[in-house]
Amino acid sequence: RPAAPPPPLPDAAQLAQAQAIVRAHDSADAGLVLTGDKHLLFSPAGDAFLMYGRQGRSWIALFDPVGPYEAWPDLVWTFLERARDAGARGCFYQVGPEALPLYLDAGLRLFKLGEYASVPLPGFSLQGRRRGSLRTAVNRAERAGLRFEIVDTPQVPALLPALQPVSDAWLAQHRTAEKRFSIGAFDPAYLARNPIAVVRDETRIIAFASLLLAGDPAGEASEASIDLMRHLPDAPPGTMDFLFARLLQ
Repeated sequence: RPAAPPPPLPDAAQLAQAQAIVRAHDSADAGLVLTGDKHLLFSPAGDAFLMYGRQGRSWIALFDPVGPYEAWPDLVWTFLERARDAGARGCFYQVGPEALPLYLDAGLRLFKLGEYASVPLPGFSLQGRRRGSLRTAVNRAERAGLRFEIVDTPQVPALLPALQPVSDAWLAQHRTAEKRFSIGAFDPAYLARNPIAVVRDETRIIAFASLLLAGDPAGEASEASIDLMRHLPDAPPGTMDFLFARLLQ
């Protein structure tokens, strides 16, 4: 039978609703909802959502649902039922261990694609033998005159013209185009929603990384994640190690 027409992409009000849900829960990567390229399914109470894309006859949800766990079962089942009603198959990409029984109960099969790394920030330090290579990268970068800075969200729009050449040079060097769905793109409206970490030399920005945050925006974030990471082709070796180390600190 003919495929059902795709649902509309989220409008500004729905993206704002989704951002509020992300900030209220510990899932920084869920900030990828703000790229606006994924469809949204909200819980009946409006306090949780699921984001997904369509490829052929597959509906692919990105991550677990976002919001209170008690809203997850209804979102999972509703999503799978809507996909089936549209003549498609539903699946979930990059889910965590917490909800695996929920997906099994829904009749899905599990395939391990990789593992996800996280760093507990309260105990992070550059001291000790294990951090020797990072210390070396930081010391070398500082001797070369590199400076690290986190640009808060209100100042990001004014910074974007300086970041655009860095992004364009990185894409050209790697002979690639912007990607979507499970990673952000250099889109001004998307980047302006979160802080950005930058590395400068004496005259210019040579590298940057956009950040995704979860937690109360008026207080400390409960979790942070790195999304877009780009640097100039002539950036000194170890520039990104320097950026990551200082960002973790």
